[in-house]
Amino acid sequence: MTGFCLGGAMNIAAACTVPEIDAAAPFYGTPRDEFADFGRTKTPVQGHFGNKDPIVAVARVEALAERAKAAGRRFDVCLYDAGHALMRSSDPHAYDAPSAALAWFLRETLAG
Repeated sequence: MTGFCLGGAMNIAAACTVPEIDAAAPFYGTPRDEFADFGRTKTPVQGHFGNKDPIVAVARVEALAERAKAAGRRFDVCLYDAGHALMRSSDPHAYDAPSAALAWFLRETLAG
């Protein structure tokens, strides 16, 4: 399952509550803490985030990953030298083609 921005946050929340989800690949979105209870399912998460994102701080992402790992969950953090919405090809100010290509390739390896 994949989601972007708010959809990325919802992606993580769903991965924490719906055991039938095989894998989650959120892009630059994080849920509030009450929606990130990593002890409820075993869904692996591969998160994609820009290290220049003014909306989603890297420290927030790393804290979520640590909480997931403390609960015995896999939460891979993929950081790119880009900002928020790095996948949005219709926005030349946000889109980062090299980061987007690598992120989509890595997402496909998770789904495979």
